[in-house]
Amino acid sequence: MKASQSQSRQSRRPSTGERSQTAMMEPLETRRMMSVVPLGATVPVGGTTFAARPELGGTVIRDALIPLTVTDSAGTVLFKGNLQDRVVQETVSHTLDFYQTLRSDTSMPMRSILDAARRINFGGVITDMDYRTDGLGNPNCHPWTASHPSSAEIDFDFGPNHAILAPGDMTLFYFCRTNATSFDVNGKTDMEFISPVTGELRHSLLQTAEPLADPNTPGNPSHDQRSQIVGTVWGDTNHDGLLDNSETGLANWTVYVDMNHNGVLDATDPHTLTDAGGMYQFLGAPAGNYVVRVLQKPGYSNTTPPAGLVTLGTGQAINGPDFGEVRTAAVHMDFSMLLTAAQNYGKDGTMAQGDLNGDGKVDFADVLLLAQNYGHNLPDTTPTLL
Repeated sequence: MKASQSQSRQSRRPSTGERSQTAMMEPLETRRMMSVVPLGATVPVGGTTFAARPELGGTVIRDALIPLTVTDSAGTVLFKGNLQDRVVQETVSHTLDFYQTLRSDTSMPMRSILDAARRINFGGVITDMDYRTDGLGNPNCHPWTASHPSSAEIDFDFGPNHAILAPGDMTLFYFCRTNATSFDVNGKTDMEFISPVTGELRHSLLQTAEPLADPNTPGNPSHDQRSQIVGTVWGDTNHDGLLDNSETGLANWTVYVDMNHNGVLDATDPHTLTDAGGMYQFLGAPAGNYVVRVLQKPGYSNTTPPAGLVTLGTGQAINGPDFGEVRTAAVHMDFSMLLTAAQNYGKDGTMAQGDLNGDGKVDFADVLLLAQNYGHNLPDTTPTLL
């Protein structure tokens, strides 16, 4: 298959809104969304392995080699080889992950410059985009960023230096993790190359696998329009309840939607872990009112309310509550803390208002704890609100 058309850099992101694409909340999975890409956003992808994410393990149910030859306007062969189009069914969730890698022939006359790979008719629900650093492939040939420019398109960009494929080379496997349970081969993938001779961009459009969502499952375009809730959990080092520029996110904290408002993480409550930057995200919540909570860790205290009410409209994406956390043993008992407790005495509050024992109220027990530790940090054994 030869590419016969070129495009300028300015037109490399076509509008392909052929399908409405949404995402659903997954209440029964504890998957960690490491590279989730909201609609219209671009995120860096850092790569992962099976050891880091065992939930990716599964059975290969499609593994096709699609022949591909790309030339520039001068007739120079820019690439000759195959696109490996793979679909994996996860063992635990039985959902489908869509992998690709580009394999160049050993007979290729020159090195190829791969700029981007775009799945422009991707009909499923995207939950995660990344690449695998384990397995076969040139470790220097992998995407730098993933983006979701339109409802039916997802992009992998191979960075400012591109992926340079020598004859016989292959890229690392890049993938899209979905909640689909079936697929067909009516999808499209646009492979974009740069000519080292003319400098032009050359494209080749291939027919590849695409996910199919169950029309009766929430999250499918025919079911309803979905929404998303995004927020952060951060280390509030000065325990003032405000996110300062010097304060950073906390990874691996559990945030959940308290569906029955009982203040407990139940098995049916949607939940997720914060990423390396402290971000959490719930994709595809239907319109309604939700209580979002953070699951408290031992040794930490809240500096912001441990729960927040979120009201979503249809198809709306809004900011959820941001949760401040401080190590209890790092809080120093001094006059400023005494003043804070006195000003909020008898009120509900968090560590930022003087609630030192984590029971949600500023009362005599907090003043006593402050007096017992005045001039020192709180002990490690201070109880925290669960």
